[in-house]
Amino acid sequence: MGLQEHEILNNTFAQVARHLQGAWSWQPNQPDWTPGGVLVDVTGVALRARISERPGTYKVYPEVPRDSRGQVPYVASQNLPSINVGMGRSPEQIAREIERRLLPAWLPILQEALEAIERSNVHQSTGESVARAIAGIAGVKLGARGKDVSFYGSPHAVLDGGGARVSGDAVELTLRLASGDALTLLRYLVGK
Repeated sequence: MGLQEHEILNNTFAQVARHLQGAWSWQPNQPDWTPGGVLVDVTGVALRARISERPGTYKVYPEVPRDSRGQVPYVASQNLPSINVGMGRSPEQIAREIERRLLPAWLPILQEALEAIERSNVHQSTGESVARAIAGIAGVKLGARGKDVSFYGSPHAVLDGGGARVSGDAVELTLRLASGDALTLLRYLVGK
């Protein structure tokens, strides 16, 4: 794609942003990236635009949100709508097509994706909190991932070996104990 086509795309979508309902802006890609950019709404909705593989058209599709670990929610990865619009259309016509065809398909999926991200972030945060608490009780440091706790070198004899893996509000404990100690601990845990 030549420099002239890149400038036309940027000029067109800068104008499209002004015709969309709400407060949208156009952010072109870096000059050394693939020509295109992102339409961004003040609420955080983002739509990518580029020249389509289909000659004479632009492709417009959602920018998929990610959770705190950089993961894309399953719902968003499976249901991505997109539209192709003719390059000969005016910015106003392209904006109408985005509002008529793309946004109604994407916004409910986006809402579901944002809810999944919130659940994922809470799950992640809860797991890290629990792992810190376990490490504090055991008197050891957290592993590099922040959710794995190794009991090796614990000042508490019963925990000198094994570890804990935390996932959200679930904890998997691994203890290396002599048989008699294991039975004593199990009896204590089950109240017998």
